Amino acid sequence: MKIMRSPTQIITLLSTLTLLVKNVESHTNKLIEQRELLGSAASTTTSVWINEFHYDNIGSDTGEFIEVGCNSTIDLTGYKVVRYNGNNGASYGTDILSGVCAPPSQFIVIDYPSNGLQNGAPDGIALVDATDQVIEFISYEGSFVATDGAAVGLTSVDIGISETSSTDIGTSLQLTGTGCNKSDFTWNKDVSETKLSTNQGQTISCDGNVVPPPPTPSPTPLSFTNCKSIQDIQGSGSSSNFVGQSIDFCGVFVTSVVYNGFFIKKWCLVMKHKLRLLGSLYMILRLSRIALQKAMKLTSLVKYQNIMV
Repeated sequence: MKIMRSPTQIITLLSTLTLLVKNVESHTNKLIEQRELLGSAASTTTSVWINEFHYDNIGSDTGEFIEVGCNSTIDLTGYKVVRYNGNNGASYGTDILSGVCAPPSQFIVIDYPSNGLQNGAPDGIALVDATDQVIEFISYEGSFVATDGAAVGLTSVDIGISETSSTDIGTSLQLTGTGCNKSDFTWNKDVSETKLSTNQGQTISCDGNVVPPPPTPSPTPLSFTNCKSIQDIQGSGSSSNFVGQSIDFCGVFVTSVVYNGFFIKKWCLVMKHKLRLLGSLYMILRLSRIALQKAMKLTSLVKYQNIMV
């Protein structure tokens, strides 16, 4: 049985179908956008991890520390680092963190005295958030199960590398690689320590955006305010009028002495134990006995605060 439609009905039906298709298309696009936003948010979620530590070296253990890193700015106040003895699984120390972690040069570091970190076979470290949830539980020289503390019942993850009594002082175990989260990096050893900042060979990059280094501070400009010359400082009497004072010194130095005066160079000096030009240029001067006496007189009478050009 055929159903006859008038032209008007056909046009109305087509319009309805077109509107339906547009609605479906619009809804689909919104779902895609939401999924992309959720995916982006998930990939840039703030992540915190143990980034570097040192526990053993040649001779007496020295410079022991644990560094906590992050991929974006986060306040770590209330977070904890729990140190574990792998022989019995018990914790032997808990350190409560405070302060803001911000890559690449504001990580949180805990320094320990000699043997503040046990020398392994095995031992471990747990990083715990402010709600007592374990973020990670790592170990060195083997793995074990924690028997108390925040990580109780958890098995540590051996980082696969270690230090020994032959490890050089000033080196550490540290994460290297490029990425946004802890899983993007791998442990490396026998590398110079880089406390408080990203490690050698480590780049923190989330969604392709590399965390930039902090800007280099502008140098403080030199000032000529109340600048005193050597003539002002020494005066005409037997002693200086500025004894015990901190002053700004516009310096000159004597290159030679003749019967009617001095040959001088207009550079800034530090006249305490040696003469030094500002910057990287150094000069060794052969001072005559009279010039040396004047320099010794000046340093014995006046305290220096700044050296002015």
